[in-house]
Amino acid sequence: MLFTDERTFVASDLILASLVCQIVGGLAGAAAIDRLGRKPVLQAGAWLCLLSNILLSLYFSTVDDHHNCPTRPGSVLCWTPAVATCIFFFGFGGGLGNIFFVLLGELVPVESSSTAVPVVTFFLNTLLVPRHQD
Repeated sequence: MLFTDERTFVASDLILASLVCQIVGGLAGAAAIDRLGRKPVLQAGAWLCLLSNILLSLYFSTVDDHHNCPTRPGSVLCWTPAVATCIFFFGFGGGLGNIFFVLLGELVPVESSSTAVPVVTFFLNTLLVPRHQD
């Protein structure tokens, strides 16, 4: 549990916020790739992911062994993991998450891309991406 007071944080809210951030980041990244090109968009996404990892490492260097927030629950420092997670998903969705689809579109010939891209995506998502169910 992130906070000792459950009224200040609910994990399902963070999951929903992360998904929204990734969708918004993906849409922003797709629009930015057309205007700015791939390289700056991928660099911006990588920098946002780096920033979120730095924020998380700073947070976890200040918590105690029981992962309790050092200040009172609900303070700005206690919300650092939630904000850092949203920043990461925004950067990943907008930058680094698009690499696969950009490269796949360039590696597959145009004549067979309508069948090859869905097949490759299906097999990568079902075979390589681990699924954990409780």
